[in-house]
Formats: sequence, C-alpha cells, structure tokens
Amino acid sequence: MRLNVHFGKGHNKVLSNLYPRPFNLTGKSGKTLKFESVEHAYQSLKGGTLDEVVFKNPRWKSGGLVARGKSTKTEGNWNLKLMKRLMKESFKQNPKALAALKATGTKEFSHIPASKYWAKEFPIVLSDVRRNL
Repeated sequence: MRLNVHFGKGHNKVLSNLYPRPFNLTGKSGKTLKFESVEHAYQSLKGGTLDEVVFKNPRWKSGGLVARGKSTKTEGNWNLKLMKRLMKESFKQNPKALAALKATGTKEFSHIPASKYWAKEFPIVLSDVRRNL
C-alpha cells in the first residue's frame, strides 16, 4: 500500500510541499531568500524569475496556501529540476521533517488528488530526496 501525501486531505501533511517548512535559498545573484514552504518557493520561482507579488504574499506564513505565480517554465524539464532543488533544500534545512521522511523507510508514495503531472512526478521526487539525503 502506498503512502499518500496530500496537505488538503490531511494525508502525511509534514511531507507535503504546502506544509510550513521554512528554508533559505541562495540564487545565482548571491541573494538569499527565505521561503515559508516548498510551494511558496515554487510558485515564486516557476516562471524563471522571482515573482515579487507571489513571494511577498503574507498568507504564506499560515501554511497550506496555494497561490498561482507566473506561467511555468518547462523547457528542458526546468520546472521539475526546480522542484527537486526546492524539496531537497527544504528537507535538508528542517531536520524534524527529514526525520519524518526517513521514517517512511522504503514505502512508495502517492499524491492523490493532484494534477496528472504532479501525481506522477511528486512521488518520484520525494523518494529521490529520501534516498539521497
């Protein structure tokens, strides 16, 4: 049986990208930004540049927020590479969340309901992060 991860459904919320797991990320410019969750970072950066309006939304601090940023840059799997980097940094900087991830052992993940793309890719990325951290 797969371990479903979905914030809105209350399934293993601590592993969800919407869970408040603050982390810092340093960009190519050398500027460090603080994000409240992986979703905060992804929506702020998915267009290829920082979306200031999305980034500065004060509601990110409450967790569970889904706010759409710019259209997603996808060429060369850019968005997937971004998600991998964000998830890795978030777990690396949040030891309790990483311990919860590691405690899942070798269980397979699912992400239902979700878009077809993230239902497939999120469990793969989460497993990869668990294996490599």
